Amino acid sequence: ITQALEQEVGDTRLLMEHTAGQGTVIGSTFEEMAALLALIPARLRGRVGVCLDTAHVFAAGYDLVSDCAGVFSQFDDIIGLDQLGLIHLNDSKAPLGSHKDRHELIGVGMIGEGAFGGWRASPSCWRPPRGTTWSRTTGLCWRCFGVSAGLPPSVLLGKRVTSTLRC
Repeated sequence: ITQALEQEVGDTRLLMEHTAGQGTVIGSTFEEMAALLALIPARLRGRVGVCLDTAHVFAAGYDLVSDCAGVFSQFDDIIGLDQLGLIHLNDSKAPLGSHKDRHELIGVGMIGEGAFGGWRASPSCWRPPRGTTWSRTTGLCWRCFGVSAGLPPSVLLGKRVTSTLRC
């Protein structure tokens, strides 16, 4: 990572994504991600952040269904919300704590429509999963997220998350 960032001139930002914790991979806990970020030389840390994949953190054992606010509070305490560059919203085919990386359509999986309903983000930011159409994905997003309040679409587009994060 250091070599790549040193070779790339400009303000390109690399986002490291959490894993589900399958096998021998690292990066499934907030503590592991914080440790990985700490290995980046200080002069380059501003160009590195975190992509939080909801299916991955759910499978890793973070309960986004019953304690979404607590999960993000823990993320903030250990990593810092200033490091959160993107939330990759996915539902999970696998149950909480299963350590299996199995994505599902939003609102259809184990995280479920109810949990995603509190996030409220614009469906215009979404790309459809493979095998689905824009109309299918947009319909799920409208039902789960609406367009009124909560997370601004910029969160889904990768701009820095601010204090507007609400579960």
